[in-house]
Amino acid sequence: MEYKNQIYTKDGAVATIMFNRPERRNSHDIESYTEFQHAMRAALGDSAIRVIVLTGAGTAWSAGRDIKFTNRATPQEIAQYQSILGQVYDLVRTCDKPVIARINGPITGGTNRLAFECCDVSIAVNTARFARREINTGLSGGAAHFHAIGRNRCIDMNLTGRFISADEAQQWGLLTRSVPPDKLDEVVQDYIEMLVKLPPMGVAITKRCINFALESAGYSINRQFQGAATRVLWTSEDRNEAERAFIEKRTGVYKGK
Repeated sequence: MEYKNQIYTKDGAVATIMFNRPERRNSHDIESYTEFQHAMRAALGDSAIRVIVLTGAGTAWSAGRDIKFTNRATPQEIAQYQSILGQVYDLVRTCDKPVIARINGPITGGTNRLAFECCDVSIAVNTARFARREINTGLSGGAAHFHAIGRNRCIDMNLTGRFISADEAQQWGLLTRSVPPDKLDEVVQDYIEMLVKLPPMGVAITKRCINFALESAGYSINRQFQGAATRVLWTSEDRNEAERAFIEKRTGVYKGK
């Protein structure tokens, strides 16, 4: 497959997938996530690959969903987008190979979940900021990160839509490491070198045990409930107004329906 929205490279035992839509701050639509799935499966199917690194082109890791796409999408396209989004999350989180998020810049929206809940190691430049901004467009981040940071911080992040710093994200337990920009590649390489030396079966079983613990705590049920809630919100008048206001950079006028 030829990639338009991803750059897939291999270097020895390491595969790197770079989100390659810098003009859209690496936001995603159906096409880009379809390509990403293909690249992930290529890395997972390659017996020489022991570690997968996810990063972004330009100055952002990812801006989440592409609002220009979702603003004009049909209900069928939105359903398709939600379906492939869930598949991407599950593929990264449950795969047997370790996945490192090399976070070179800010993250907004659902790709926070990809970086913090699905990747196994997340290393960010300390200048990066993170936010669940769904609430600002009339949607909901749901209970994203609840299992990692608890109720109060989950509410803070998902209900306010505010940005948190990389240092704050590390203190909360979302990030593995927050590092100066000139140390990012060095620290990522340190983790790569640790992970490639480990027995692959031990790594795989450890990841499966952790995912079993998450499932036992209701992780997937939580995701399913959020998906149903999002489908309700998507057709609301307030969501349409919120997204228009967000694009037009004005304060929305809401009716509560």
